Amino acid sequence: MKMRAVCCMALLGLILSPAMADVVVSFVPQDQVGWPPGGTTTMDLVAEIPEDEGVIAFGFNIDILSGTSATFASFALAAPWDPIAGSDDGIAGVLFPPDAATGTVLLGTATFNLVELGVTEVGTSDDYPDDLLEGFWLEGVGVANVIYGMGTITVVPEPAALALLALGALIRRR
Repeated sequence: MKMRAVCCMALLGLILSPAMADVVVSFVPQDQVGWPPGGTTTMDLVAEIPEDEGVIAFGFNIDILSGTSATFASFALAAPWDPIAGSDDGIAGVLFPPDAATGTVLLGTATFNLVELGVTEVGTSDDYPDDLLEGFWLEGVGVANVIYGMGTITVVPEPAALALLALGALIRRR
């Protein structure tokens, strides 16, 4: 019973604590995006965490901000993060003490399905304080200010497909 009370007080302290650090999240493309539809592309999610503040847990959403060329498919946590049970979308991780993440940290890899030619902007967001499993939690009791990132997925024809399109246009013109 005492342990439950201590855990509840610690969680309440996390929720009510003022933000102490700025964490910047960004997308880093892993591979070239090509055609045809049905393919996938991957992007690393990287966080820049101040050296004087360690992050012990995170959770957020990946949103399609504009465009229809790609859809969000899945997220794979990077080591040494452990999954958080009960996360609504699986984009959450925790480090067990005494570990805390600082500096440039890989959070995981997002996979997107390619749907059609075009440009899609993706971004990260949280619903905090509506969802207690979203945001960045600091090692000292506190929640970080998060500057959420955006990334762009551009789906273009591969060179061979582009050559076939050009050849078809040339034949049609004649």
